[in-house]
Amino acid sequence: RDLHSFPTRRSSDLANYSFKPPFWSFSLTSEQILSLAVFCFFGAIVCFLKRQMSRDAEDLRQNSRRLQSIFRAHLDPVLIFDAQGVIAMANRQAESLLGFGRGELVGKKREVIVPQRFRANHPLLRFKSEDNPTARSMGGTAEAKALRKDGNEIDVEVNLRPIRTDQA
Repeated sequence: RDLHSFPTRRSSDLANYSFKPPFWSFSLTSEQILSLAVFCFFGAIVCFLKRQMSRDAEDLRQNSRRLQSIFRAHLDPVLIFDAQGVIAMANRQAESLLGFGRGELVGKKREVIVPQRFRANHPLLRFKSEDNPTARSMGGTAEAKALRKDGNEIDVEVNLRPIRTDQA
């Protein structure tokens, strides 16, 4: 027998076979097809938006890390207060100058760094960003004093710059 020859079937042989749809087959009405298309369309939109939001969140995290590293690397002592006068951020230079450990200043009221005898008229306590939203220098060695954690007073230069954010 020749290996390259295949058995042939006659058309009369096909008459003996019956074709049935597989058990997993189904049929859809035109309304069901339209509903399925709408569902797939909105599913694709949700997937796209979720992916975009994930990218935006990652960009935001990268920008936040970048800004925090710039803030930490600043050579001058820097304190950032929220609208209620609570210290929101303090770089290492500010913590070192005022004698506080890392992270100790954050969350404290600004009064903690103002000597008791100056609290009635200290620039940090008088300043309200809503009153005058322009940057201004308030310092000099004789005009502004800061209170270190150990209770000693030091001369400081205070420069106030309001920053508008979504929170305040």
